[in-house]
Amino acid sequence: MEPDNAKTILDAGRELAAKVQEIAGIPCIVTPTGATPIKSVLDLADERADRPRRRRGTAELQALASFTEHVNRFKSRDSAIFADAAGRRFVGVLNYHPAGEPSIGTGDMRPGEQRAAWGDHRAVYPCPLSPEWATWGGGVECAATQDGFALFLDAHDRDLASGAENAAGTPYPSPADLMSLAATLEAYSSSKTKRTRDPANGRILVEFSAEDGVKAGLATIPRAFAVRIPVFADSEPSAIEVRLRVEVGDGKAIFKFQIHDADKVLREAFKAIIGKVGESTDLPVYV
Repeated sequence: MEPDNAKTILDAGRELAAKVQEIAGIPCIVTPTGATPIKSVLDLADERADRPRRRRGTAELQALASFTEHVNRFKSRDSAIFADAAGRRFVGVLNYHPAGEPSIGTGDMRPGEQRAAWGDHRAVYPCPLSPEWATWGGGVECAATQDGFALFLDAHDRDLASGAENAAGTPYPSPADLMSLAATLEAYSSSKTKRTRDPANGRILVEFSAEDGVKAGLATIPRAFAVRIPVFADSEPSAIEVRLRVEVGDGKAIFKFQIHDADKVLREAFKAIIGKVGESTDLPVYV
């Protein structure tokens, strides 16, 4: 009997054709091995639908107020916010899992069980540091010449804190005192310098002298002063201690300043924003 080539070709074509098959209750298009992989018919339907079946996607907000407003717009009773202290960012999971025992499988749920949620509708706030925090070194020690430090104080005099005290209750130098120091440094910018320490209070004394003896003077350098700046772009300004020291070499003074205990300052400022986020959204914030 002669083989039916036409039938063989048709049978082979049917084997290669995609089939609709139900997998875990979801209709899928299944293609032969080595061809296009399994594709859900629901995905194809979503591509052509007027609107999606559910919300998903991530919105990255650049302001704290916008983040909380976005979360409040889309939140449900099961939404939650995660605060990443190390990465300094907030992630709001708007379609988060409900509380309670998880349901297993697709059958009937037992009393008290809750179905899981997708967790893929999110809002993110990166919580950027403030420009002022970067200007004052962000915890890294900064160095400047005598002239450079004087100019720096003059340029950022609005950041200097007034009426601030340290943990022991001792007042920091006032902005007026610091600006007077800057003027002194500028006046003796071309003078030789010599550094000594006052044994009574530990303050640094810098003595200025000129070769011709015309210019001479003495400046008391405080061990620390305070600036009032925000740590994060959306945090409130607060008094922050800046440590100051002077090194003298070859008759020239180098002023070095650094935000004191910067890691602790960052932690406290981030904790304050956590409280603000929780209060503004009335949602749990997990660190």
